[in-house]
Order: sequence, then structure tokens, then C-alpha cells
Amino acid sequence: MITDLENQKVNLRDTLLRISGAIQVIEELLAETNMAGENQAQSLDKDAVTLLTN
Repeated sequence: MITDLENQKVNLRDTLLRISGAIQVIEELLAETNMAGENQAQSLDKDAVTLLTN
């Protein structure tokens, strides 16, 4: 009985660590995507200003 509970505890801890790692990867990918989107938006703004001023 205690051995089963210890095994469940270890499995649960491992699962939580994997989930935590997956969340971290997703957050990093979202940050990269947001940075790329902001850079693209700034580029479009510059293009619009160029068109309007020429």
C-alpha cells in the first residue's frame, strides 16, 4: 500500500515537472512570436509613413 502511494507520488511529481517544462517552452515561443509581430508592425508603420511622406 505505501509502496503504491510512493510510486504514485513519484509519477505525479514527474508529470508535474513535464507539464511545467512544457508551459515554459510555450511561454518562450509566445514571447518570440510577440517580438516578431511587434517588429513586423513597426516595419509596416515605417512603410506607411514613407508612403504618406513621399
